[in-house]
Amino acid sequence: MTDFPGDGTAAGNFSLETLDTAQTDRARSSFVIDLRRSPRIETRLPASLISERGTVKGLVTNLSRTGLRFEAGKALADLMIANSGRVTEGIGITVEVCFEVPATDAGSLTVIVLARNVYVIQSSSEIYQCGLEFKVFAEGEDVLVNYLHERGVTG
Repeated sequence: MTDFPGDGTAAGNFSLETLDTAQTDRARSSFVIDLRRSPRIETRLPASLISERGTVKGLVTNLSRTGLRFEAGKALADLMIANSGRVTEGIGITVEVCFEVPATDAGSLTVIVLARNVYVIQSSSEIYQCGLEFKVFAEGEDVLVNYLHERGVTG
């Protein structure tokens, strides 16, 4: 119960009491759960998406053992959505993703993976993002696992 100060009149002297209901109990115990299979880390790694429709250069902005977020200009939307303007058209297409991760010896190591597009969004007036789920590694699966492990990501 909470008392609010007032001038002693009926309008200024009252108490509030919280109702205990299933909804308030649920709200008190709620927390955000990340349902992804693997934890993600934020990155800024230059990368290329390659498909039969063309190639787009951009950045990997988050990365996990099972997928990544790729960010680029309008060329990304053009690649994923073609000319129909329908965002759902690009969902499910497979692209080759090529990027390099920093190596411990100050060099870099290449990762090439076939990935399935799961979403495309416009995050600002000039930037588009797509989420990609890894399907088959052509090169560098162990490189990616080591890179993530060095940054505290397991699984």
